[in-house]
Amino acid sequence: MGLLNKNDIDNNAMFSRLQGNIIKGHGRNFTANIFIRFNKNRVNTVKEWIAEFSEQKLTSCKKQLIENENYKTNAIAGDVFYGFLLTSLGYKFLGKDISMFEETFQNGMEKARDKLNDSYVKYWEEGFRKEIHAMILIGDDDQEKLGNAARELIEVVKQFSSITTIEYGNAIRNSRGDGLEHFGYVDGVSQPLFFEDEIQKYIADNGGKNKFDPSAEKELVLVKDPLVDRDDAYGSYFVFRKLEQNVRRFKQDEEKLAIKLEFQDHERLGASLVGRFEDGTPIEVSEDDGITKSALFNNFNYDSNDNSKCPYHAHIRKTNPRTEAHKKHIMARRGIPYGHRNVPTSIEQDFLQMPGDGVGLLFMSFQASIANQFEHIQHLANQVDKENPNDLDPIIGQDGLKNKSTGEFPAVYGDPKSLTVGTFNSAVTLKGGEYFFAPSIPFLKTLKNK
Repeated sequence: MGLLNKNDIDNNAMFSRLQGNIIKGHGRNFTANIFIRFNKNRVNTVKEWIAEFSEQKLTSCKKQLIENENYKTNAIAGDVFYGFLLTSLGYKFLGKDISMFEETFQNGMEKARDKLNDSYVKYWEEGFRKEIHAMILIGDDDQEKLGNAARELIEVVKQFSSITTIEYGNAIRNSRGDGLEHFGYVDGVSQPLFFEDEIQKYIADNGGKNKFDPSAEKELVLVKDPLVDRDDAYGSYFVFRKLEQNVRRFKQDEEKLAIKLEFQDHERLGASLVGRFEDGTPIEVSEDDGITKSALFNNFNYDSNDNSKCPYHAHIRKTNPRTEAHKKHIMARRGIPYGHRNVPTSIEQDFLQMPGDGVGLLFMSFQASIANQFEHIQHLANQVDKENPNDLDPIIGQDGLKNKSTGEFPAVYGDPKSLTVGTFNSAVTLKGGEYFFAPSIPFLKTLKNK
């Protein structure tokens, strides 16, 4: 138990049998998510290919950590990253008993619609309406290299499978190199940290961990592989959701609401929706953006227990109230933006230059329990506060119909008497998704023998 030490030889076996990207993000700027449905009557061929792929391509956690150290020390880029995940239907195709897996995973995302307030599957993109057995994640910092790797893999996989859809991700960054999402906000700031050196860096960047401690034990995201009889073989549950962002609507509605509520600073209105300014500065700790190391700062909480600075409904407060009890619900998020923009985010844009569709976030997360982590947090985002006029999370909250959020906004920062009620329409639309499990490498490598 406790934080992991990358150099501890006792962890070596676990790292070598665990897929990469789970307890530490792969960090590549470009990704391809290839969704696969295996062909009937090709079970043996599929098993043999998965075992071969795992031997030759799959990136282990151990390899990822070595490559990460080589890059930091010698600026040597790592190989193309590969990950492999199965749905419950994929396990069934392979003839595996899934009764030992979490029930939520067994049922799949479609059957969780009522719990999540999701749209009906008939409204999802075509590729996600089809039966999916597996997903291969490819990542690299060279877009052309990534494209060639994906093409090579697709040519092989199509011999015994159908490709239901392919989703390409591409990081977008501000002038300081901080990762953004399409609404323009620094993303991925608050993550659970599993390694000792990560916590040391966190303390240096945040002046300690006295208010919020992101330390996490591996059990937050890892579970023993149910189909492998060894103590050092772990896997993780994985959630994928394609979330389209209507940037034009978001920015137009942000300005309209700021005018209506008489916010002199329209940027603070946006921060009241998200919980951070675009540069990452938490609105709970500052009325203005631009604090030191704003894109890294995470050492704060909501001890004041009022909404005169950060509204109760703000996205990062709704989904992470920063209490000790909530830490068990946090996920390891591994999402990346998708879609092309004609005008870069670094240029101040007119509304007409902002995309209304075709861009968004490929949401991805690892967790030890889909029900206790992803679904719990989505439920918080959807939850209506009956005692206060604070409604859905204005970013990802869903009510299954209108997705309109009502909440209190402080017209004067820090003044509870200035709170006024406003409404905001969601600009995020679910386009499809599924639940997966990232098996241990021993399970994948030995498939051809079973």
